[in-house]
Amino acid sequence: MKIRNKLVIGFTAIVLFSGAMGFTAVDGILRTSRLTTELFEYPLMASSFARSAQTAFVRIRLAGENTPVIAAHERAVREDLSIVSERLRDPAGAALITHIESGLERLAHLRKTKARLAEEGGNLGETILQQEVAYETIEEELETLVELAVVRSYDFMLAAEENSNKVFNIQVFFVCLVISLGLGISLYLGRQLVRPIRVITAVTSRLAA
Repeated sequence: MKIRNKLVIGFTAIVLFSGAMGFTAVDGILRTSRLTTELFEYPLMASSFARSAQTAFVRIRLAGENTPVIAAHERAVREDLSIVSERLRDPAGAALITHIESGLERLAHLRKTKARLAEEGGNLGETILQQEVAYETIEEELETLVELAVVRSYDFMLAAEENSNKVFNIQVFFVCLVISLGLGISLYLGRQLVRPIRVITAVTSRLAA
């Protein structure tokens, strides 16, 4: 009875530690999957849409006085910036996006002023200069936003790699622990089983003698 109880306890311990190892492996897979999803959903998407906004703004500048084309690309810039704001999750990025949006409004106002002065035959020099400054400012801010998104992507990847290494080390620890406990329990149970057999063999030998 004692030997059977020891066997049950030993095998139960092995099963429990094996289950813990399996749970750790599944948890590691889920963590890796979640990190991959978050990497795509947040920093990578933020940098992608920041570049898209940058491209759309270049098209605005190249559109000249083509109002419908400018309006379409301006909507694209605002939509891209909205996605960047959601995905980047960075206070500096949010402030930068707000400043870029203010710059877009200023550009729209300068275009209207320029059109009005052209109709009235006024002096366009000052307005054109202000417009050029506004274009250059927004281009620099968009470039900064792209760089910020890329840096955040890199930081996220480093954090994800560090987390993956931690999970891997935990899994290795559990594997070594289960193997060690399995060997220890096997040796212990083996001795518990062999001892009665030796006693019986010794008694049988004495009886035979």
